Amino acid sequence: MEEFPIRTYEGFEQKVLDGVTLYKSRKRWVALVVVETPYGRHLKLYAWVMRNNEWKVDLANLNIGYWDFKKFAEHAERLSKKYLVKTTPEALEELG
Repeated sequence: MEEFPIRTYEGFEQKVLDGVTLYKSRKRWVALVVVETPYGRHLKLYAWVMRNNEWKVDLANLNIGYWDFKKFAEHAERLSKKYLVKTTPEALEELG
């Protein structure tokens, strides 16, 4: 598994369980990642940009015109099933 640049911040621990890179260049990286947090397992979409030789979370708009949506859906379904990630609207309500 590729090592994704996901960090613990402000005491909020995130452990990477698995993930798939959807797009990666010298300056941009987009991945679908399963993380374990104190609140359970979550399937998250991350985007990073390379700044000062370090991957930083991208805070700007995310252009998705170059994505393969079929591949995205296949990976999301596979990771959700493998790690028993809740993907229903009710699961979102549980998060608050």
